[in-house]
Amino acid sequence: MPLIPLLFLVSGVPALLYQIVWQRILFGIFGTNIESVTIVVAAFMLGLGLGSLAGGAVSRRVAGRWLVAFAVVELVMGALGLASPAVFGFVDEAVGSASLPMTATAAFLAVLVPTLLMGATLPLLTADLVARTRAVGRSVALLYGLNTLGSALACVAAAEGLMGGFGMGGVIALAAGINILVGLGAVGLYVRLGRSEAVEAPPASSSPTGSLAPAMLVTGLVGFVTLSHEILWVRAVSFMTMGSAKAFPWVLALFLAGIAVGALAARPLERRVTGRGLLSALVATVAVAWVSIPAMAWMVTTVEPRWTLLWVFLGASLWGLVLPLFSQAFVAADEAAGEGLSKLYAANIAGAVAGTLATGFVGLDVLGLETVAGLVAALGLVAAWVAARVLGAGKGGLIPLAGVGALVVLGGPTLFDGLWERLYFKEWYKGQRFEMRSETRSGVVGVMANGLVVGGGAYDGTTNLRPAAFDLVRENHIHRAYAASFLHPNPKRVLVVGLSMGAWSQVLVHHPQVEEVVIVEINPGYLDLIPQVPEVAGLLDNPKVRMVVDDGRRWLRNHRQERFDLIVMNTTFNWRMMASNLLSTDFLGMVRPHLKEGGVLFYNSTFSLEARRTALESYPHVLHLANFLAVSDTPFDLDYERWKRTLLAYRIEGEAMVDEDVLEEAWMLDRLLDWYRSLDRTDLPWSATIETRARLEETTRDARIITDDNMGTEWTGGPGLGSFFRTIEAR
Repeated sequence: MPLIPLLFLVSGVPALLYQIVWQRILFGIFGTNIESVTIVVAAFMLGLGLGSLAGGAVSRRVAGRWLVAFAVVELVMGALGLASPAVFGFVDEAVGSASLPMTATAAFLAVLVPTLLMGATLPLLTADLVARTRAVGRSVALLYGLNTLGSALACVAAAEGLMGGFGMGGVIALAAGINILVGLGAVGLYVRLGRSEAVEAPPASSSPTGSLAPAMLVTGLVGFVTLSHEILWVRAVSFMTMGSAKAFPWVLALFLAGIAVGALAARPLERRVTGRGLLSALVATVAVAWVSIPAMAWMVTTVEPRWTLLWVFLGASLWGLVLPLFSQAFVAADEAAGEGLSKLYAANIAGAVAGTLATGFVGLDVLGLETVAGLVAALGLVAAWVAARVLGAGKGGLIPLAGVGALVVLGGPTLFDGLWERLYFKEWYKGQRFEMRSETRSGVVGVMANGLVVGGGAYDGTTNLRPAAFDLVRENHIHRAYAASFLHPNPKRVLVVGLSMGAWSQVLVHHPQVEEVVIVEINPGYLDLIPQVPEVAGLLDNPKVRMVVDDGRRWLRNHRQERFDLIVMNTTFNWRMMASNLLSTDFLGMVRPHLKEGGVLFYNSTFSLEARRTALESYPHVLHLANFLAVSDTPFDLDYERWKRTLLAYRIEGEAMVDEDVLEEAWMLDRLLDWYRSLDRTDLPWSATIETRARLEETTRDARIITDDNMGTEWTGGPGLGSFFRTIEAR
């Protein structure tokens, strides 16, 4: 008998491995903006909910043979898992360039069948275990808890070894292998244990309280609240960790572990918990979940970031009580137990899908995290009140509910004050404040008074435009943006992927030879802030500029006819989430048809040896200027005098960027020219070095080539969970 729950624990591992990998593959099709994320997560969750209903219906038709049905589901899932990369590849080729609704529909259909099967497994095994134990609540708690725990373990394994070591293809193969082993194990258990007989009548102690409708309402509300909190936690932790690829799986792991512990804790409580006790637990959970994010922000100024993640576990754990306890109260222990449980589970999933859409797609775009957290807490209190009415908690239980409601209304401004600044500066926080801030569904952007830009929790440049600036706080090595005329004799048409606060685009659009600049930016929050900064305020109104809000990779895919003399990408740190989508051989190959004859791609390697090696693998002509890579299919026309003449001719909003009559600026110009003449020197700082292909071949000999499948250094580079921001960028 213990082998049945053990089987379900292992079954939870491949489900989350698939989700992490499939999301990553689909982001390559959709792009990485929030619309894509929401569509993928909602489709995954909806498939689970529909699968739960399907599993409940099937459970009545295969009475006694539930283990066999479970085995068939696992074996089919394994086969579909192995085929999934090919299926998604077909979707990519067929509709990758189509409209977002058509692409979303195709991706949903591709995800639907395997997620339907995943959702069907809980009702099937619940029916089997109830038939053997005559206990609904204990069966649901055990299976739901262990399966969720298996999923949590999968998240940890994916973050800390599998994704970085095996790549996406290897993880898919591993997940499919686990499915097949679980399926064969279920067949072996059926042979050993025999047919499980359906229960003819439920024992008196487990008789259902009444209609399932009120319980479905509560579990639906709880699903909405829990997934909303997960989205808020992911946003906060991602900002705190500079957008690390590991942020999402670690939050998900602790979230699922909390749900699992809560579900397992429900087993000894199922016959002793009262309506008032459950109400108190729900109210306490609402309070803990609401206070968790500001508590993380306050804690991270004194402790390492990993310890703050315990708030995710604590906030999720009590929500795990709800489904098992309500199953015990409202689902009879008979042959329809699987079907009854499937309805509660489907309602929970439906609420989760609604929470994903409402919070991630609308709430964070319109209201901001603090307001959304307060509204989600209010909805959690509504769920607690409904649960109290359903289970007869009495009026006395409403006192803590009112107390938490008052705390949310009155305490929010104090608790959330300086939230984003604390999450960014951490132990270096001394009361700093962003002078400007934008919160949209695409992320959080903050700008300090000195021009420092923080996007998604990471350094994102400054608003300085002058190549001869001596203010080190504002120095952003902008001379790299002025290198266009050094690399290309006549860059008339330019594409910029990634706007940030617009300093680079402002330089490029005022290049004397440039006639048009197309800018593709994924986060519209920058567009709200740029008009407030004098140096770049005129950028968006410049007639040379065509502004597009989209994922850069998706835009290139959907505009195959566009050609450019120069494509510029001041890309983010190579180890941040999705960074390899702009560094891989796959992407560099995608860019090639968009370059005119003699065209140059100029992009930030962010000090990655792997990025440099990948450039050498992809293009015949490569130059490493400071930490930027220039690649082309034709030899570079490096003209030092042309670069100097262009720099002296620069006027941005009528103001010269270099004045030779100013001694310090003249000296800086000569210094820059000396740097640009000094190829392959090893005695210069990184911001002054220029390396040729021969030098790069030598220094990157042992570096790995970045592909879409291996994802570069996203899972193996950068700081770990215990040492985020131990870098100069944090200081």
